[in-house]
Amino acid sequence: MTGAEPEQRLTLAEITNAAAILFDVTVEELKASTRVRRVAYPRQVAMAVCRELTDASFPKIGWHFGDRDHTTVLYAYRKVSRGALSEQANSLRALLTRPDVRAHLTADRERKRLEAVAAAEKAQADRLIRQLVRARIASGFHAATTSGVVL
Repeated sequence: MTGAEPEQRLTLAEITNAAAILFDVTVEELKASTRVRRVAYPRQVAMAVCRELTDASFPKIGWHFGDRDHTTVLYAYRKVSRGALSEQANSLRALLTRPDVRAHLTADRERKRLEAVAAAEKAQADRLIRQLVRARIASGFHAATTSGVVL
């Protein structure tokens, strides 16, 4: 083992978030059905960059961007590839390769992972408590109080 960590691939959500910041739109707008140019062009750029920088298929990218058909993603990819919107795509690629942005995205990914783990652990603890309560009730246990303290 060399000690060098392989670079993690970007996720669709990370690229979408970066595109929203770069083009001053919201993630919700990028995923919405609106065809307003102010939103449609950034969406096309984000779709194309998602295809280039991830292993996601056209249908998966379409689903991520508001359940769009894979041909919509293919159209965006070809439009950016042939030069239209290439300046905007280059700006998004440059933003995503900046070390400070990558560090932020990696930290955000780890935070979300830890939140998911904590939520799963809480759900497991809640299930165990419910099982314990059911077992106590089934065994005839009744709460008795002594000087205001529940036993």
